[in-house]
Amino acid sequence: MRQNIYAVLAAMIWGMAFVAQSVGSQSLDALSFTAIRFAIAAFFLFLLCRYRNRGKNFKITNDLFNASLINGLISSVSMVCQQIGIANTSSGKAAFITALYILIVPIIEFFLYKRFKLKLCFSLILASIGLYFLCVSSAIIIGFSDISLFICSFLCAVQIMCIDYYVNKVDGIEMACGQMIISSVICLFGMLFFGNVEFRNVIDAIPALLYSGAISGGIAYILQIKAQTGSDPSMISLLFSLESVFASLFGAIFLKQIMTAREFTGCIIIMIAIIISIIDFKKVKKND
Repeated sequence: MRQNIYAVLAAMIWGMAFVAQSVGSQSLDALSFTAIRFAIAAFFLFLLCRYRNRGKNFKITNDLFNASLINGLISSVSMVCQQIGIANTSSGKAAFITALYILIVPIIEFFLYKRFKLKLCFSLILASIGLYFLCVSSAIIIGFSDISLFICSFLCAVQIMCIDYYVNKVDGIEMACGQMIISSVICLFGMLFFGNVEFRNVIDAIPALLYSGAISGGIAYILQIKAQTGSDPSMISLLFSLESVFASLFGAIFLKQIMTAREFTGCIIIMIAIIISIIDFKKVKKND
């Protein structure tokens, strides 16, 4: 029960982060916002690691370095793509497209481990229909923001697989801290060369940056670790995917972003596809 509460709280924080990112995009370009956001998250997690490891000798192992480097590279690109997408669409729509990583992960597993699931095929077809309603206008045009968000979703799925590989080899919070440091360095360099940032714009975006960095990038990640400890992955994944619902709700409340009937229909279809993809029907039938 406690793990479920942690998962819902994490999903709620992530959902609100889409609203914060949408607000931040009005002051800062995608690269600058993401760079500063990662820097704040890295500082927060670094302090947490120092507190947890006080009085102990800290050693950067090869696995910790590799995990931080790989996930940092992936996270840099994925979050910049997400910020680009959020800047040009509603927070709810962005969250639902991002949530498609739950469907992409099993596809990657199929190519890596040759695990075929019939329900995955059905979920993918259903999700494709949902994406059509959500992203494609009557003129059969898919926006650049939609493509950016789908790239983000794909990279999030790849990152999940990388984390799954290293999760039992390194400390989760230390890996998150290393990832944030790598991501912040990469994005800060990108911001210096390609960004268009002014100090007054950073000041305007401080509330959004602090929330996206410390709370979404720090506290929510800790909640995720606690939620996944000793829990059923399918149920926890379902609870995590509620971030898209919270993003739509908070977007409507705080930003007055109301979806069209067509987009709302697409969101419902995608949510059904996600639920079908992660429910173990054999276990459910057995319990009945």
